[in-house]
Amino acid sequence: MDDVQQLLTATGPFASVMLNAPSATENADRHLDRRWAGARRSLVSAGAPDPMLDLLDSTMSELHHDGGAAVVVLQPSHGTALVEYLEDPLVHEVSVMEELPRLGPLLESRQQTIAHLMLLTDRAGADIISFDGGSEVELTEVEGETEHLQRSKPGGWSQRRFQQRAENQWESNAAEVAEQVAAAAKRVDARLVTVAGDVRAVTFLLEHLPPEVAQMTVKLEGQSDDLIAEETAREAANVVAEDKRAALEQYRELVGQDRSPKDVDGVMEALSNGQVQVLLVHDDPSDERVAQFDRDSMWCSTVESRSATAAPGADVAEGRLVDVAIRSALMSDAKVQFVPKHGGPEGQLGAILRW
Repeated sequence: MDDVQQLLTATGPFASVMLNAPSATENADRHLDRRWAGARRSLVSAGAPDPMLDLLDSTMSELHHDGGAAVVVLQPSHGTALVEYLEDPLVHEVSVMEELPRLGPLLESRQQTIAHLMLLTDRAGADIISFDGGSEVELTEVEGETEHLQRSKPGGWSQRRFQQRAENQWESNAAEVAEQVAAAAKRVDARLVTVAGDVRAVTFLLEHLPPEVAQMTVKLEGQSDDLIAEETAREAANVVAEDKRAALEQYRELVGQDRSPKDVDGVMEALSNGQVQVLLVHDDPSDERVAQFDRDSMWCSTVESRSATAAPGADVAEGRLVDVAIRSALMSDAKVQFVPKHGGPEGQLGAILRW
C-alpha cells in the first residue's frame, strides 16, 4: 500500500484513467491506443492542463496490451502516475479529472488477489512459489538429502531396515521444507498455502508445518501445473469470499446492537473521528454522490450534513463520496473491504468501529 499512501499525499486534481486492454484481439496495441485517444479527449473536455496531459502521454506510450485485462492509471497534477494492470476486464471504462483519485477498482482488484504460496513437493524437497498481490515474488527451491531414494530392492530384514531409513530421510526433508514454507509465508504475509505432489511427502509436510501455517494450508488433488494453478485460484477466491461474508456478518450484528452507524452520515462522522476499523464499500462507477473533505486531515462529511463542520481554517474541497470515504479510511489505517451491492450496507457505505 506504500504506492497508494504516496498518491494520497500528492497534489490534486487527479486524472483517473481506466481502460480495458484485451490481448486476444487482432491489432491489440492499436485498440489500446484508440482507447487512450478517446480517454484523452474526455480529459481535455474536463479541463485537464497541458502539463498533466504530457505526463499521461508519456505514461500511456509505454503501456502494453498484454499486462492484464485492464489498466488503471492515476495521475496527480505533478509527479509520477500510479499504473496497475487488472486481471479482470472493467464493466465501465473511466476517464475523469477530479479532486481525488478513483482508488476503488485498483484496491478491489488487489483484494481479489491475496498473497499466497503454491507448493509442489516430493520426497527430496520442494518448489515454493510466493505470490503477493497476484504477481510472482520469488521461487524457493528446497533440496533435502536424496540418498536412499534411488535403490535396488534388497529382501527380507534388510529391506525393512532400508525402508525405515528412507522414511526417516523423507520426513527430515519434509521438516526442512516446512521450515522454508513458514519463512516464505511470513515474508509475503500469506493468507493461503496450497500443496500438491507426492502423497507421502505431502503427509510428512503437513505434520511439520507450524499451526498458524497449517490452518491456512490446503492439500490439492491436481498433479499437472495447469490443474494446480486452477485449484489454487479457486481456493484463493474462496478466501476472498469468506472475508466479505465475515465482514458483512459482523457489520449486521453490530448494527443490530446499535454499535455501528446505520447511515452514510454516521459513517462519515466515524471516519472523521478515526473510529473506523473496517470500511465496507460498494464502489459503483456511476455513483456520483459528492462529499466534503479537508485536504490536510481525515475530516469528511456529506454535503447535506448540518452537524459536521470542519475545523477553522481547514482547506475544504469536494470529491466523489466513495473516494472521500476511502481516502479518510486509508489515512486512519482502516481496512477497506469491498462488498457486493445486494446484501451490503444501505447507502453502499458501512463501518465496523474500533470503539
